[in-house]
Parts: sequence; structure tokens; C-alpha cells
Amino acid sequence: MLPSWMRPEGGKTADDHRDIPRGCSDPSAGAVFLTKLLRLDTRRALAAVRDDPAVSIEAGSFILPPLVGLAAGTVLFRRQRAGWRARDFSGSVNFALFAVRGNRMVLRTLSEKRLGALVTNEHGRAELLRNAKRDICTAKSVQLTHMDRDSSLVSNVLFNAVAEQFATGFVQRELGVPWVKCGRFGLGLAYGPEDANWRRGGTKMRAILASETTLKQIVTLAAVGDAAKIPSGTPGSFNMLLRLAEALNVKPEAAPETEPEPGKFGATRYRLKGEPVPGVAVGSPIATWMELCVPGGGPAGGHDRGGPDERHF
Repeated sequence: MLPSWMRPEGGKTADDHRDIPRGCSDPSAGAVFLTKLLRLDTRRALAAVRDDPAVSIEAGSFILPPLVGLAAGTVLFRRQRAGWRARDFSGSVNFALFAVRGNRMVLRTLSEKRLGALVTNEHGRAELLRNAKRDICTAKSVQLTHMDRDSSLVSNVLFNAVAEQFATGFVQRELGVPWVKCGRFGLGLAYGPEDANWRRGGTKMRAILASETTLKQIVTLAAVGDAAKIPSGTPGSFNMLLRLAEALNVKPEAAPETEPEPGKFGATRYRLKGEPVPGVAVGSPIATWMELCVPGGGPAGGHDRGGPDERHF
């Protein structure tokens, strides 16, 4: 139950018509002032402030502390958020598997390795970071990292890091162990915000892994031009797989029968929001094909991002 001084007009009490005390001699002036504001008696409250500045002092003693605390908290929150967004996680490479499950785009983190352990040469790391930051992904420009030279060397470094996780599958296949499954996957490198939408969070490097089946499915959807069939989830992930498919020259499973309607995806260049500006990328994209073999269950570890339906992906 509300206290008597906060009851609505229907529950009047004996002190409902109490005037706001004048001067600082009565310490309840601020309390009565706030009471009348809470009870929407703003006319008398503001009149008291106008007629007697002492009431303003008393009311301010109630109002200013929470306002100051709110302002300080807001400033601190914004500074912390800005500091987080400015963080650079390029010292490590996140290896993630992208896939389409039903009508959703999901990704699974396979591992995360220090860049220094992958590229042991300091000059090589500096060159890779320089090119990655030049080709940084944003909401308006999604692209793979390109290098003027040595792109194949970086691709091999990523190749070896991924192949190490699936070594058991290769050995079992050579030994003739049944139920070993193998498939062809595309592998590329991108640099951008930590968030999969490429919009927020600290910047990081992400090695993108996607099966040939997934890449063909993505390219076919873009070529057909039906935006309604694009998997839901993170738009940055869909556009990134298109960039990887282009780098690996993946073709649609079937050519579209008709040209897409105006405003939809282009049939050849996948005119999506996030396509890099022509002429920005210099050199060759860091992308390659690789074969992966897994025994039953595949390598352990990792986690999904894509909704509750993909927990066991």
C-alpha cells in the first residue's frame, strides 16, 4: 500500500492541503515539495519555488544526488563501452565453422590461436596486420583480407592450423576405419569487429571455414535473387561467405532462369549490402580449399552462435 502522502486524490488525508513550509528553518520543505510533485500538484510546488528560493535549496538536496550519480554512471558506461569497442584482438586468430541449418546461418568456434604461434616471423606478422587493417570489415564493406604477396603462405599457415585438429580423421581413413567422413571446405581470413555482424565489439581476426556444399548453397541463393530465402542470423556472415565463394570461384548449382528483379541481388556479382568498394582490395585474397576428415563426432570443443535450435551442431 502506498503511504498516505502518495495516495491518489480519492484517498485524501488530513494533511492533503498542507502548504509547503517557507525558509530553511523547516527541514521538511524539500520533502513536501517532492510530495506535491509526485501527487501532480505541480502548480503549488512550482509556485513555492518561485516565491521562496529556500525551498529550491531543500528540494535540490533531494534531487541533485541521484542526478549526479546518474550522470556519472552514464559517463563511466560510455567510456567503458568506447574502450571495449577500441580494443584490438588481432593478436589471435579465431577459427570458426560457418554453416546453414534450416533457415538460419550459424557459426561454431573451433579454436583460437595466438597469431605469434601461427606466423613466427615478426615481419610477416606486421605485413599481415597491415593488410588486414586496410581491408577491415564494416557494415558497409565486407571482404576477405588481401595481400600484395605471400597470400599463399598465410593460407598454408591457416591450412596447417585447421588440419591439425582433424589429424585423427585422416589417419583413420588411411587405416581403413569405417564411418570416416571427408569433405571439401573453403578457408579464408577476414579482419573486423568481434561481433559476427561486423558492427560492434573489439576488432579481431577470424579464419572462416565453410563446406563446399554451404558455399554453393549461398551462391545459388544470391544468384537466384530471392531475398526472402536468405538465411536469418547475422548478415555479416552471409556476405562474408559470398566473399569466400567469389575468391574460390564457386559457381551456382543451377543458373537462374530469369534475371533478378530490380533492387534484388545481381546474378553475377551478388550485389549485396556490404560488397566492398571496387578498387579497395589490393593483391590476392587469403583463401584456399582443403579436405577435412572426421571420425564419428568430429573434434571436441567449440560453441555455436545461431540460436537454441543449433546447440548440438
